[in-house]
Formats: sequence, C-alpha cells, structure tokens
Amino acid sequence: MAKVDIAAETQALPLGYYLSAPLTAAIEAQALSAHSTVEFINTVGTDDSGKVRTMEFTWLCCTNRLTARVFPSPEGLIPRLL
Repeated sequence: MAKVDIAAETQALPLGYYLSAPLTAAIEAQALSAHSTVEFINTVGTDDSGKVRTMEFTWLCCTNRLTARVFPSPEGLIPRLL
C-alpha cells in the first residue's frame, strides 16, 4: 500500500476558497434580504407621496390609555409605542 503524505495533500487544497465561499454566500444572501426588505417597505409601507403608512391603535382599560402606532413590515406589524 502506498504511503500518502497528508501534509502535502492538505497544503494542495485551496483552503482560502473553501473557507471564504460560505462567508461570501452568507453576505450576499443578507444583502439580497436587506434589498427585499427595502423594496417591500417602499412598495407596501409608503403612500404615493413617500410617507410611511401607519395605523394607530388605542387601548383603554380603566384609567390607563395605551396608544401604539404600527407600520407594515415583512415580519408582520411592528408596534412602536408613542
């Protein structure tokens, strides 16, 4: 059986490519996701004049009043407490 030089075999592998390719793919996927989020907000979340569409909800309970303003997002409605 022939001897295999493990050190020579591993030095021949382009490890930089194998290590950087998944990282590059993750960065590109995140950039595409961010671009899709911006497109969604611009399309669904803004009116014709470019203002953000919001909905306001008010909850009254006894003497407490809570008002929340929400705007559309890819994850659903994200509340912003006023």
